[in-house]
Amino acid sequence: MEKNIVVSKLKKLQEKIPDLKSKGVLHQQTADFEDWFESVSSWLTKGKPYATDEIERFKKLNFSSITFGLGGRSFSQDDQRLYNKALEGASLILDAAIENLEEGWSAPSDDSRNGAVGPNVKVGNAQAVIVGDRNTTSIANTITVGDFLKVLERQVQNAEGDPKQKTELAQKLKDFAKHPLAVTTIGQTLGHVLRTFSGQ
Repeated sequence: MEKNIVVSKLKKLQEKIPDLKSKGVLHQQTADFEDWFESVSSWLTKGKPYATDEIERFKKLNFSSITFGLGGRSFSQDDQRLYNKALEGASLILDAAIENLEEGWSAPSDDSRNGAVGPNVKVGNAQAVIVGDRNTTSIANTITVGDFLKVLERQVQNAEGDPKQKTELAQKLKDFAKHPLAVTTIGQTLGHVLRTFSGQ
């Protein structure tokens, strides 16, 4: 299947995320949410080999821990936060898959992961890495160079300072991500940090 068709479908599915968020955590029990989830899984699969890593990352997302009792469905604010964070994670995963498809980046084989890679290749176990802003944090199961640069870019945009300078710096980060040597260096550094914190 042509990559541009897959990209178009993934973008439309990503555009639904704000609506899914607004409907709240209980919406995940509906056919609408199930159709969205299955469609994302299906179109990511059609995006192989460019979205190989993203398929596994998407399937591991945990949208909530809603329980069902005699009184029916019940949920807490923690469930709502978990649901929102999972949808935000899904948006990042779709960003990565779309970028891989548009740029022609595919996940490298195990014996080539030490060479120059695209920014969305996983660099290691990230159990010790906390990603978030001043108010919310989450522990990631895996981290990619693309994830790291997107969080860094978001932090720049949210920081206080001259709007023009922030825009210029954000653009430099985007340009930086396009250089294979820079991406490889970041990947190796993150891999070293992750191994240090996880004791590997």
